[in-house]
Amino acid sequence: MIGRKLNVIRAASLLMATCCYHVYGQSRAQTNLTIDIQNVGEYQRDIADPFAFAKTSAVTPSKGYRPTSPEGIGNFAPNITIGDIVAVNRQPVKGLYISRPVAINATPNPSASQSIADVTRTAIREQISDIQQADGTAVGFIMTTGLSGGRSAAGQPWPRHDR
Repeated sequence: MIGRKLNVIRAASLLMATCCYHVYGQSRAQTNLTIDIQNVGEYQRDIADPFAFAKTSAVTPSKGYRPTSPEGIGNFAPNITIGDIVAVNRQPVKGLYISRPVAINATPNPSASQSIADVTRTAIREQISDIQQADGTAVGFIMTTGLSGGRSAAGQPWPRHDR
């Protein structure tokens, strides 16, 4: 019985040695996706009258965020950012960009109206990009969620907003 099990183990080992030689993991291919956005408007929900949202083309003044503005709202201030997607990797497209950040102002050394945390992060952020070809044919959606502000994860590039 032991001899039979040993033969099975030897056969399996030989099979793995010969087959696994030809099986390699795929290397990670990096693909950069650059989405150009124009006509961006931000609607901060820190004003006293929510019925004033998006009623005129004029900017509704914000009270700002604490601690830089004592009159402003502290943590958990939400806003909505809306913009037009005009290009993906420099190719003309149409689309809609929506971002919904909520301020958390987390830091290891908080002042008034900030959260205490082991890392520095400014907001919880959800982003949706609805991309269409220039003729209006649907391409698809890209949806992301995460934290913004602070340092990027080790080995990861920080998003650039200067293009």
